[in-house]
Amino acid sequence: ANRDHAMILLLRGETCVHRTLLIPGFFRFPFMAANDIQCGDIWTLPAERGKGLALVGLSVAIRRAWQPGRRIWYLTDESNKASNQLARRAGFLLLGNGRRTRRLGLKLLGEFVVTTVAQNAR
Repeated sequence: ANRDHAMILLLRGETCVHRTLLIPGFFRFPFMAANDIQCGDIWTLPAERGKGLALVGLSVAIRRAWQPGRRIWYLTDESNKASNQLARRAGFLLLGNGRRTRRLGLKLLGEFVVTTVAQNAR
C-alpha cells in the first residue's frame, strides 16, 4: 500500500539489542488505510529487557512514521502484558479487539478482523 516499510535497530556495540518493524498495510490487515503504518514485530534481547529499550525503539519508529493524516497501528495479543504496557506508555489508545482468521485453512493466508470497536474509537 505504501513504501514505508522500515526496521529500527538499537545496537550495543555490534549486537542488536532491540528491533521494531514498520509495516505498511497489506491484505492481512484490511482495516488499515493505504497510508497507514503498523509498528510490529517488536523484540528486545532477553538480557536487555526491562531497561526501556522497547519504548526508545518504538518512539523512534513513531517519529519516523508520523505523517499528517496517517494512523499508526499497534497490534498485540490481549494476554501479552508487556506489549500492552509498552503500547500504553508510547501513547497508543485501544481502538478495538479482533481476531485472526484462516484462509484455505492456513493462518498465513488469513487476515486480522476487527470484531469490537472501543467506545473511545467511535
